[in-house]
Amino acid sequence: SFEEQANTIEQLRGQLVETEQSLSEHMEFLKVNQETVTRLKNKIIKATGITLSKTTKSKRTKTKTGRGGPTILDSLSLDSPQALLSSGNLRQFLYSNSDDYNVTVAQLEDLNQLINRNLSIWRQTPTTIPIRSRALSDRYGMRVDPFTKKREHHGGIDFRARRGTPVYAPADAVVRIASRKSGFGLLVELLHGRGFFPGKKKLVRYRTRYAHLSKIKVKRGQQVKRGDLLGLVGSTGRSTGPHLHYEMIINGRRTNPLLPMTRYNPDQRLYRH
Repeated sequence: SFEEQANTIEQLRGQLVETEQSLSEHMEFLKVNQETVTRLKNKIIKATGITLSKTTKSKRTKTKTGRGGPTILDSLSLDSPQALLSSGNLRQFLYSNSDDYNVTVAQLEDLNQLINRNLSIWRQTPTTIPIRSRALSDRYGMRVDPFTKKREHHGGIDFRARRGTPVYAPADAVVRIASRKSGFGLLVELLHGRGFFPGKKKLVRYRTRYAHLSKIKVKRGQQVKRGDLLGLVGSTGRSTGPHLHYEMIINGRRTNPLLPMTRYNPDQRLYRH
């Protein structure tokens, strides 16, 4: 009858209002958790210089492929049409799929507390690449020297870059050298202090060097923070063209700068040009 249909419509209208409210509550729940995740990630990145893993984009294929799939609401309606209109069932379904958010927030909070206890050490650990270039022209170790044409040891890594490209501090430090030094050309050397090193249980003492600069933007004795400008790429000293020669000294001995960079920031991929 007309009255029965009117009552059914009114009942459905009430269920829809309740469902909309549940969806609104859930969206607010997700928003708050996303804001928390973002805030904790930013604190960790600022403290350590380590970029937390991001989902890599897959390469697009030229062949067009079919795409699609049922939505959550489609799945619910297939199992039971009435479940779609039940705010209780919908709320339970949505919140049960939010467990990953709760786990992520808890893990990030624990990690943030651990980092805060070692904040000064992380700040002094060179974890970031000192230049925006990701192209290496020479790696650390044995190579054919561009001047003598003989195999000799190369004490750092060389980044390909245009003259004038900014060079940044990879960690907090004190400027130890900011002047011209023979084959290094215009050189900046940073004294970072004690920091973490992959595979070592004890802390190590870090120094880093930035050679062949065209301009130096810091002074000896100056305190610098991670990300501060040190100088500009050039080709001064024993150099065949513009590039950044980057060295890392651990406990007084030169070591491969790629070790901490690739371990702590695996997403910052480098390639040989």
